[in-house]
Amino acid sequence: MRVVEANKQFELQGLESLKGSSAQNLKKKLFVIHVVIAGLTLLSGVSGEYTKYYRLDARILRNFSDVGEQTCCKECTAYTNCQSVNYNMFNHSCELNYVHVSGLTGKNGHQEYVYMDKAHCSSLFTSCPNMCNLTCAANQKCETTSNNFHICFTTGTKCWFGTYLNGDVCTKCPAGKHLPHIGSAGSGSCISCPAGYYTSDPGRGWCSICPVGHYQSSSGQSSCQPCSAGTYINVEGATSCKKCPAGKYSETPGQTGCSNCPEGYYQSSSGQSSCQPCPAGRYVNVEGATSCMLCPLYTYQPSSGATSCDSCMNAYSEGSTSCTKCDHSDVIPDIVPRNVRREIGRSSWFWCTIPPTPSRQLYTCNTDGQWVKHYSECQCWYGTYLNGDVCTECPAGKHLPHIGRAGSGSCISCSAGYYTSDPGRGWCSICPVGHYQSSSGQTSCQPCPAGTYINVEGATSCKKCPAGKYSETPGQTGCLNCPVGYYQSSSGQSSCQPCPAGTYINVEGATSCKKCPAGKYSETPGQTGCSNCPEGYYQTSSGQSSCQPCPAGRYVNVEGATSCMLCPWFTYQPSSGKTYCAPCMLADSEGSTSCSLF
Repeated sequence: MRVVEANKQFELQGLESLKGSSAQNLKKKLFVIHVVIAGLTLLSGVSGEYTKYYRLDARILRNFSDVGEQTCCKECTAYTNCQSVNYNMFNHSCELNYVHVSGLTGKNGHQEYVYMDKAHCSSLFTSCPNMCNLTCAANQKCETTSNNFHICFTTGTKCWFGTYLNGDVCTKCPAGKHLPHIGSAGSGSCISCPAGYYTSDPGRGWCSICPVGHYQSSSGQSSCQPCSAGTYINVEGATSCKKCPAGKYSETPGQTGCSNCPEGYYQSSSGQSSCQPCPAGRYVNVEGATSCMLCPLYTYQPSSGATSCDSCMNAYSEGSTSCTKCDHSDVIPDIVPRNVRREIGRSSWFWCTIPPTPSRQLYTCNTDGQWVKHYSECQCWYGTYLNGDVCTECPAGKHLPHIGRAGSGSCISCSAGYYTSDPGRGWCSICPVGHYQSSSGQTSCQPCPAGTYINVEGATSCKKCPAGKYSETPGQTGCLNCPVGYYQSSSGQSSCQPCPAGTYINVEGATSCKKCPAGKYSETPGQTGCSNCPEGYYQTSSGQSSCQPCPAGRYVNVEGATSCMLCPWFTYQPSSGKTYCAPCMLADSEGSTSCSLF
């Protein structure tokens, strides 16, 4: 018997866990184990020929979870599909494993599952030799006896999800309903899908949720409805749709959002499938508008759906839809036609085709739609003067800011700080920063020379760089600080000088250098600091480029010394630049330079 084999295995595991226990405790635990084994044997006897693959009583499994884990195994039912049975360690029972190849998910047991079609049931024989492989009736179950004999026995019909027992037939619940249980009987077991859900086919265990852009307001339905134009919904399972707000629209059904009305269009109401064009005399230049704006004074708009209004000098009220204009300029004789504004009150200059040339005439569109010229004759333009019957340009360096002037004396010289580089100019150009012009009537400006600068337009002179600063190239708008190690004591210079040997400077923009203090020196020019005199050397003066060695009979053993020390009694030093004195018992005075009797 398979149960007996499982009991023996479990008894061995129990004995293994009892090692080290006292004799009295050992006896108690052995008694409990034998009681359990007896219960398992009794269960096998009550169950007839069925092996450990038959379901065990949950009360026994609750105390010995590992027995249940070993006892529950895969089985193949002949109802509809292949299933697996596993031990549920949370409620101590054997139960179906609902993880299926068909995609349904649910309780997972120990994450073991088999294919949900009979064609794959036979593959279980390699891992579960006693797997049933009979085709039983709908109300029967296939089991394996202790001698590996397969039988079918009646267990009561277990109709699958979405079906109910109708006599001896499992009947599908109709579309619009579902049945999320197995083993149900009677058509009353079918449950209507709630609002926001549906089943499109009969025999469904669960209802599908309405997708975004769709809704279902009633229960028991086989489909969802798309949101109508002018509405939307952006969540699943909706029972109704939302109206598009004012300024927005949805043109087609089934939308998940609404679009802004484009520029030139508006929508003042909610729940609309389109936007309205702004009427003539109105405009809007933003998206999502709920209204249009009136064209302001002196503008008009004759068309609908506009994003702007056109200028019109005789549009004397807001929201004008028309503008009175003069004829095209080509109806006027003796002028060169060009694109000009033709509204009433608007004036335009035209090039004349008659002498003097080149010249212009000013025309105005009057209130009765007729062109009226301002001058009896064509006028020489800015920068030109009348010379006989020709308009002559003023030369470079001069300008003429008026029209209709005669004679070369009308041209005006540009003042200092200004220039005209070309002839025929009506106005002078200003000198840019970094440049100047000290004279009048000039055709160009001069760059500030090196050592100077100017940082304003229209300059008539440049400024010198102050001491401590320089400008290396012409046309500068500012000066640079002298770098560290360099100085400049004069103004207006194009470069800085390096600090000479024996001096230093460690800040920018210096006008002088500092002397190295006594005990220090700087050997080369352009230094930012001084070095200490090394041991054996000294310097008593400041501003020096080198240090002196200590003379014979003297020494110093620190850096940066300003003097040397005499060799003490009984020591001597015959050489210069030393950091110590040598011992000598014959040296009977300080500062000895030799060690001898004579």
